[in-house]
Amino acid sequence: MRFKHIKAAILLCLIIISALGAVYAEGESGSYIIKFSHAPVWPSNGDGTLTPVIPSENIYAAYKVTNEYISRLYQSGEAEYIEPDGIASIPENEAALLESTEPDFIALMSEDTDDYIPNDPFFTNQWGTQMINAPYAWSKASFDGSVKIGIIDTGDPSRHPDITSNIAESKDYTGSGVYDTSGHSTFVSGIIAADMNNSMGTAGILPRVQIIPLKAFEDREATISVIARALNDAVDIYGCDVINMSLTYDADSSTLREAVNKALDSGAIVVAAVGNDGTGKIYYPAAYDGVIGVGSVTRTKTRAVNSQYNETVDAAAPGSGVYSTTLNNYSGRLRYSYGSGSGTSYAAPHITAAAAIAKGYDRNINSDGFLEILAQTCEHLGDDGKNPEFGYGLLDLRAMTDYFTPSATSAPGSGTTNGTYFSSFSPNFTASFDGATVSVQITSSSDCRGTLRLASYSEDQTGGVMLYDILSADVSVSAGGTVTSTFSGEQIKIDPEAARSYLKLLYWDENQSPLAKAYTYEIKY
Repeated sequence: MRFKHIKAAILLCLIIISALGAVYAEGESGSYIIKFSHAPVWPSNGDGTLTPVIPSENIYAAYKVTNEYISRLYQSGEAEYIEPDGIASIPENEAALLESTEPDFIALMSEDTDDYIPNDPFFTNQWGTQMINAPYAWSKASFDGSVKIGIIDTGDPSRHPDITSNIAESKDYTGSGVYDTSGHSTFVSGIIAADMNNSMGTAGILPRVQIIPLKAFEDREATISVIARALNDAVDIYGCDVINMSLTYDADSSTLREAVNKALDSGAIVVAAVGNDGTGKIYYPAAYDGVIGVGSVTRTKTRAVNSQYNETVDAAAPGSGVYSTTLNNYSGRLRYSYGSGSGTSYAAPHITAAAAIAKGYDRNINSDGFLEILAQTCEHLGDDGKNPEFGYGLLDLRAMTDYFTPSATSAPGSGTTNGTYFSSFSPNFTASFDGATVSVQITSSSDCRGTLRLASYSEDQTGGVMLYDILSADVSVSAGGTVTSTFSGEQIKIDPEAARSYLKLLYWDENQSPLAKAYTYEIKY
């Protein structure tokens, strides 16, 4: 809690010290997080130590500090707030991972023959990846590997042989070593970025991405100060575009809130699990404004019985019996395999992967902008709009990909009386819509020669039209033949903020009379 008045701070200090008296006698130690009003007041010898959490905000963790030191800070007005360094956890009630060496069911494969299907043998078992239409995104989206995802979890999963190519830098905050030894991060990371098309195991939703594992949890618990440090580093050191937090804390924390806000202010999209009580109880950080809270659904698109239902649920994703990479610890011996797991921890990485796809199209998309995209592209479940069980609905990467990819409202025209027509039209815009490559096919039943023209237009809300450019090429078509022409460059652009944008094709003879029916291609954002 942030204090605006020193008197209130002193009063609360006395209450806290009184309450702590039964736990810490005078001179005994405690752990707190302190936000200093100015530069930190360092403890004297024997008063404990301070460790930076968000140093730019004068936030420090205080270890083994005495009650006298805490009281001094309050009385001097040097502390803006002081709070206990609480313990966050991996959401409880997540089903144990069931080891499997063979798929235990037949998934619903896409009927769209254009969808990309990888050669990973357990892909048939990844019903969640298929339910959100990831294969469609693979066939349409560009994955250049530049998007960075920070995963604040149980450590680096790269010792799993199927999670190697997408792991970048990693950092340990626990002192137990950077690698995952409990399996939670391995399962989460495999959903996002297991190696694809390597004839092994499963396929991650993102074929190419940079995963930054930030090990804050030793087993299933982490202090708020450590999580906040990891969040701060995700922004300041690693420049993460998206941050996955499959974790919960049952109280509002000023420190966690400030760390989340700093990440959001940097433009990062922050995604968090909503919790696994199966009740309306609210957990943090999913409850913070700007954080995308994720609930869990089953194969039948119903709410998973252990998924929270409240206003913090912004979207839903597969999280009941989903299939991914596993790590199990048998008396200190680690075994890497594949299996099923349930929980909102495993729903969240589906949305995290979608956020990375959105960032791949437009790095300027922030958490608020991404939430708007989810509202427009999710498959609505339950009540229309946003509801407590599913938020805006089930993640749909087909609709999200189409949101970013312009598409025609109709097929090319059927021709004119002379039998000449546009038989194919294929545009491919850049993510920012400031350029495109356009392929045009002209088919004719007779010999013809003319000039092909391509114009791009955008309309504002009042109906005003802006003509960007007209590109042209001389095209000759033999009787019964088809000719392909290609345009490319920055001239082919549109305004994504416009009320309506479209391209127009014209094929004219030397007298500027039409040889083919004009074709208008409307762009859908």
